[in-house]
Amino acid sequence: MHDFWAQRWEQGRIGFHSQQVNPQLVKYADRLISGLTLESAPRILIPLCGKTVDITWLEDQGCDVVGVEIVEQALEDFHSEQGRQFYVISENGFNAWTSGRTALFQGDFFEIDHSVIGTVTGVWDRAALVAVLPELQQKYADQLVALTRKGARVLLRTFAYDQSAMQGPPWSVSPQTVQTIFGERFRIELLESQELIDVLHKFRDRGATSFIGSTWLLTRV
Repeated sequence: MHDFWAQRWEQGRIGFHSQQVNPQLVKYADRLISGLTLESAPRILIPLCGKTVDITWLEDQGCDVVGVEIVEQALEDFHSEQGRQFYVISENGFNAWTSGRTALFQGDFFEIDHSVIGTVTGVWDRAALVAVLPELQQKYADQLVALTRKGARVLLRTFAYDQSAMQGPPWSVSPQTVQTIFGERFRIELLESQELIDVLHKFRDRGATSFIGSTWLLTRV
């Protein structure tokens, strides 16, 4: 999958990237970060972070941010577009691009472990699970278990549609899938669900007749 995403970045086919802070993060940030503190600040993990501007927004809310991204160009673009000075250090085979209150680790999300990223108090999954092949979704959930501790919260954004009508990414993640892959280790709360097919016309053009966006709050048990 690294070659697939690297090619998308090289070709500029990154329609998943937004210049605006994700409105679901803004709406539900308090549910994610309230009370989740270590010695000083909440520490939020963003898997498959790309160059999301959500990183800087979370910093502005007083959070330390840890991102994981396999495509180097995404990290280069983030720091260039945000005008951020950074330095890179090696951490157990991962290059950590560090600036401000943020450390972005370049490498395979499935290979990173707690010893590299340290303790995180919350996870913002803005478009990570839906970017993972369906056969790897359980592995992704297991990795979140490995990287979090009891009480950690995950703010999760998913999309559900008929995958026989349109192929991903983003891949379809149904409510049943959320329950199946997370239900044993997380308490699951559906925050909202909305039909988006009339807003996201590109998915209708690709064959989808319904495209349901859902936001979930998962709490590690």
